[in-house]
Amino acid sequence: MPRSIRCSLSDRQSLYTRISSALCSTRHRALYSTSFFTLRGALEDHFGVKLAFRNCHRVALFQKDQLDGSYEAFISPRSQLLNQSPELVDC
Repeated sequence: MPRSIRCSLSDRQSLYTRISSALCSTRHRALYSTSFFTLRGALEDHFGVKLAFRNCHRVALFQKDQLDGSYEAFISPRSQLLNQSPELVDC
């Protein structure tokens, strides 16, 4: 059962500020993500390629009409883990 927690006004304002900035940050990330995928789709369609990312820091281009085992191998979870760099774990 939830219990009531009493907070001072300054604690509540601080909490409100932290929640507000987290939500604002989330909105910006969502906007960035939406625009990124729109741009990515336009590039893929225009050039007839498929962009593939591995661990957010390695990119490869594959011809859309030739997506074979090499594409699947590049994006596989095994490949992601084997190519993970300790410096870039939290990218």
